[in-house]
Amino acid sequence: MSRHDPEGVECHKETPMAQTLVSLIAHVVFSTKNREPLITPEIEPELFAYVGGILKNNESRLLDAGGTADHVHLLISQSKNIALSFLMKDVKKDSSSWIKTKGREFRHFHWQDGEAIHRSTERTSCQTFLSGRAYSVPQGLWNRIR
Repeated sequence: MSRHDPEGVECHKETPMAQTLVSLIAHVVFSTKNREPLITPEIEPELFAYVGGILKNNESRLLDAGGTADHVHLLISQSKNIALSFLMKDVKKDSSSWIKTKGREFRHFHWQDGEAIHRSTERTSCQTFLSGRAYSVPQGLWNRIR
């Protein structure tokens, strides 16, 4: 311990940190407007691929996706360079515009305002929510995000 370092902690200014490691995993759930059953099994793979592209353009990744005809679950690895609220705004706006080009049955497609978000430190912690179509979102949760 020196008089320049009274706490006994040396600080080496010439050795910068090589990188910043961030893990922002989010399980996001949101529904179609008025819970309309518009997400068909035929469009779902394309929809999730498109959402994955939107996320990639925002330096984020779609780790997994699932849902039913009226809502989706997205497991996202979020970039440290964008707020989740802005990321979800882009995902919903761009995917809604895209799906409207996929046929007359989608011309009035909209996402519901709001989403439910669960932060996680591990990728596997959200897998149970994505494991099958039988999963049902509790009604109270939808009431809070409507």
